[in-house]
Parts: sequence; C-alpha cells; structure tokens
Amino acid sequence: MPALSWIVLTTLAGVVVSLPPSEDRSAWAAAAEQVGVTLGDGDADVRVRAEGGRWAVTVQPSDGPARGFTAAPPRTEAEREDLLATALSLLNPMPTPALPPVALPPPAPSPPARPTVAAPRPAPMGPFGGPVVLEPPVPPIAAASPATRIPRVPPLHAPPWRPSASLAAAASLRPGASTGFAPALQVGLQRSRLRLEVGAWRQGAVSLQDLSADRGVLGWGAGAGVGRVGPGWTASGVLGVEARQWTEGEAVVARTRTPVARGAVGWSFAVAGPVQLGPRAWVAVDLGRTQVFVDDVLVTALTPLSAGLGLDLTLAPPEKVIVSAR
Repeated sequence: MPALSWIVLTTLAGVVVSLPPSEDRSAWAAAAEQVGVTLGDGDADVRVRAEGGRWAVTVQPSDGPARGFTAAPPRTEAEREDLLATALSLLNPMPTPALPPVALPPPAPSPPARPTVAAPRPAPMGPFGGPVVLEPPVPPIAAASPATRIPRVPPLHAPPWRPSASLAAAASLRPGASTGFAPALQVGLQRSRLRLEVGAWRQGAVSLQDLSADRGVLGWGAGAGVGRVGPGWTASGVLGVEARQWTEGEAVVARTRTPVARGAVGWSFAVAGPVQLGPRAWVAVDLGRTQVFVDDVLVTALTPLSAGLGLDLTLAPPEKVIVSAR
C-alpha cells in the first residue's frame, strides 16, 4: 500500500479525480480517502478515461502543461491506491534537493627543480686488435627420412565427357499465327558445366491470320550449339536452319529454308536415377525475312520472332570424378 507523507497530503488537499462512467465510486471510496483526494465530475484535476483495454490518466497542474500516463484497469484496492498515488505525484512532483558542490582535491605540489648536469663525455677508445672469433658454421639440414616425407597428393583429373539426351513437347507461339505443337529432340556431350549439343525440332502446322483458313505453314529444323548446365537448371543457344512447307489444303505450294537462332532455358528435377523432368522455355529468331505473295501480290510477312513453353524429359548419367595416384 503506497504511503504519502503529511507534507504531500497537505499540498494536494482538495484534488478532484473524475473516474470513467462505468466505475462504481463506492469501490474507490477507501482508496480516495487513503490517498487524500475527492471523487467528482466536471473540472477535475485528474481525469481518468477508458481507451480500449487500458485507462488513460491526464493530470492538469495549475502551473504547467498537462501530464499523463496509461495503465491497466485496476481490479484490487491496492491497484486503485497505486493509480491515484501515481496521478498525484505527476500533479505536484516533489522538488529534487540540490546536491552539494563537489570539493576538488588540492593541487599536487610541483616537483623540485633538478640541478643542471653536464652531458657525459665519451671515454677515448683505443685501437682495435686481437683475433676475431667467428661463429661455428651451421651444419646442413639432414635429408628427410622416408618416414618423415610428406606424401604426394594425387592430382584430380577432369571428369570424362558423358552423353545426354532430352525430349521436349512444347506449344509454339508466333504473332499473327495460330498456336502450334513443336516437339524437339536434343542429344549432346556434357562435362562439368559445359554441354555441346545438336538438336532437331518440328514446327507444327499453323495458319496465318492474313491468309485463308486452308493455307498454312509447317516446318522442320536442325542445329548445333553450346549450353551451360547448373544445379537444377540448363541454358543453351543453337544456330540452325528451318525448312518450311507452305500448303493450300493438302497441296504443297512452296518450300523455303530460313536460318534461325534459338535460345532456351529450363529447370529439371530428378525423377529416378538419370531421368530428370522439368519445364523448358525457348525463344527463336528468324535470321532471314519471309514474305508471302498470292498471285504476285504481297499479302503478309512472317513475323521473325517465335517462342514456346513445354515439358522437357532429360536422360543424363551422373558425373564421376576420377582420382589417379602416381
């Protein structure tokens, strides 16, 4: 139970405290009498209001700005007395006594003056003579015995080239054309992170928006390139040629060959043993321009950019590291 001295009680006599409307004043009567305040409304010196789950206490001194604090709603007699006593301490805080000045120690006496002494003069040195004693020569380090020789670390040889193959089923997209089916097959040799590969692909028959529905184009392509293999991902670039057939109904009306550059990136996840499965995306760019004429009239030009997204099945044996001792 907080204790207030008779000086504080005399100074704070006549302090009015307003409580939240939901509080029973009879439950606060004992605490108010113990602390020495009066419960009331209107122009109160201490205002207590409920804000959410806590109480906000605002104190308005007569000679200064308002002060305040928040606290949990009191449930016991002791908690009520603590809240009122804290509010009164903010209303008229006790003055802090001034500390006495710190006495400085007396200054230390200055050391006595030292007499001036002349610098010593070096004694004259006589002529050098007599034999010079040399240090004995350091004996050579004995050759290390076979038991103390450090064994040679065998070199690590680069892993051998290992074959790999992948089969992809993808949907191809080209601006101004319908979606087609574009499977691809790639075989190659892989060592460490480098992969050399050759591939073949088929561009399924698609129709062009500027031509009639019975006219379309399909193609086959082949190329070679290099790739980069990482942990769980692959990236490659291929240069090749795509042979295309232009059809009208069941008849082939024209054949073209176009150089292309293809780039692909894929992610793979181990399925079982050397088998890996994952998504694969590619982008192809025609390195030549293709225009379509009907009765010697230019109808449209084939967009050089195409892309695809599909599923890639890869077969690649695990890498082996060979250590040889000499």
